[in-house]
Amino acid sequence: MSIAEARDTLVIDHVPADHALATWLARRLSLAGFRTWCYGTAPLAGENADASVRLLIQRRARLYLPILSPESLADREFHERCIVAEGRDGLVLPCWAAVVADLLEGSRLSRLEPARFQDSWATGLNDVLAALKARGVVPDYKAVRGRAIALRAYVPEPVTKPGPERVLTNVFQATVPSSILVYKVPHSLPVQQIERIRETWPFVIAAARTLLSFHEPPASRLIPGSYRDFEFAWDTEEHATFAGRNSIDIMKELLRRSLDVACVRAGLVWCPDRKVYYFPQT
Repeated sequence: MSIAEARDTLVIDHVPADHALATWLARRLSLAGFRTWCYGTAPLAGENADASVRLLIQRRARLYLPILSPESLADREFHERCIVAEGRDGLVLPCWAAVVADLLEGSRLSRLEPARFQDSWATGLNDVLAALKARGVVPDYKAVRGRAIALRAYVPEPVTKPGPERVLTNVFQATVPSSILVYKVPHSLPVQQIERIRETWPFVIAAARTLLSFHEPPASRLIPGSYRDFEFAWDTEEHATFAGRNSIDIMKELLRRSLDVACVRAGLVWCPDRKVYYFPQT
């Protein structure tokens, strides 16, 4: 990027710990048609990185967006760049990657309304776009050109990294057992007991004293006096129905209740009003 004076660029400043958020924000703003610079998506010229960024802030910054986090605020050079940028009224739009109010106490940055990425990246992006609109900053490009620029953005390091990652989805392949086990219980079960058992053992109630499941119940959920009667293949013509229900419908309900058990194991909580599992805020 040229360092000739032309204040037309949204300068996104960050430290390595906030690389993912900074590069994502730069691309999203490019897609929206804004001219952006972020060293995570653009080569940094010059031997002194700090001096180069300061020069960009001085000569090219239309708006300065520092990504604030405990790591960035602990970086002396980054903190000094924020102080320099505060010298121009209306130049700084702080972007909180985490709750940093305590770290900003007494600083001029604490008096500026931030874009709150600590809640969610989508929330933070909406805050940035709203702030740009309020300040009269309009896109530089049409959407088509913005997409082209974002796609050509320089990527100095791999987007993916080797290592385990927990992935959450509602679409995945499942393997269904070929047979269904039939259990007899000595008496009908009360609703509270049914709900408690289903947290760890998925089953279908075929009759008042007949339960169906893919698997044997765990030892902690054994019902006194119950026993395994027999099993049947749900996908055969011979057992197309059981207790007045289509076997394939029984299989589908067992599959859904197995997913409910998986949700409980993953730490999700049941909402009785909406009748869905959800992630509790911790």
